[in-house]
Amino acid sequence: VELLKKYYTPFIELANEKGVGCILESATWRASLDWGKKLGYSEEELSIANQKSICILRNLRSTMEKGKPLIISGCVGPRGDGYVAGEV
Repeated sequence: VELLKKYYTPFIELANEKGVGCILESATWRASLDWGKKLGYSEEELSIANQKSICILRNLRSTMEKGKPLIISGCVGPRGDGYVAGEV
């Protein structure tokens, strides 16, 4: 959690300094059911991990948003290899 906060904080601070919004992308790129199984997560564990990822961003937004919006984006990524065209 602290590592993610440390990662996002400079982006939020820069956006606030410049008076613009910022999109905060959750750390869920490989958090689909297919990849979760490959990584040893049950459906419940994966759901909890996805929810925690969004909660981290919501907490940052609630404490750091200064006028312009901080938008939360939560993408779970592709089912297959997103870097190999044609695999689904």
